[in-house]
Amino acid sequence: MNRLKRFLVVPLLCLVGSVAAQLPTDGTWIEPSDENIQYVGRINFQNPNAPSFTYPGVQINARFEGTSLKMKAKPMSGYFMVQIDGSQPFKVSFNAPKDSVVTLATALRNENHEVCIMYAIEGYQRIPEFRGFGLDAGCKLLAPPYLPERKIEFIGDSMTCGYGVETMNEKEGFSDETENHYYTYAALTARALKAQHVVVARSGIGIYRNYNGPKTGNADCMPRV
Repeated sequence: MNRLKRFLVVPLLCLVGSVAAQLPTDGTWIEPSDENIQYVGRINFQNPNAPSFTYPGVQINARFEGTSLKMKAKPMSGYFMVQIDGSQPFKVSFNAPKDSVVTLATALRNENHEVCIMYAIEGYQRIPEFRGFGLDAGCKLLAPPYLPERKIEFIGDSMTCGYGVETMNEKEGFSDETENHYYTYAALTARALKAQHVVVARSGIGIYRNYNGPKTGNADCMPRV
């Protein structure tokens, strides 16, 4: 299920960070079901306050008031790329064994801001969940950003997922730490064409047989998932 709204880039006016933190008791908690949160991609909303996903490239976007922003996700959800007010994107991780809250931005100017968050890896083993935002006390989300009208769907394997994009050694095996969909041909193409993009991809998947699969084919090959 997709919830697609619209996207607008705003200039950077502040400092951003990625430090693990706890939600402030005097802050404002925003549930994932808030109508002003914008989702792009294949996402399961069976639990609207803990939407889950597995494909890389899933996006969570919002506009917010105040000087800081925190994000909560299911423990061990993995890696996300975050961009605040159109600034240089940075990676954050949710690899703690308990519920995780990560600070995405601090010491911002006390005005309106925009955050764009992209799931950077394939999450079949992790089954990540987004669990909301933390804002300054008294602050709220604003109407979501505009999304471009162009839409592209990318269907693929490890190249589309971003396998090894951040490794320094071409012989290195797979790891979540070096996979990053943000820097793939798919994400780069979508940004160059100013288009929304949705991803259906898994490393090793094939049209008839998967990597190292039997000659008779795989039951979980691309047309069957």
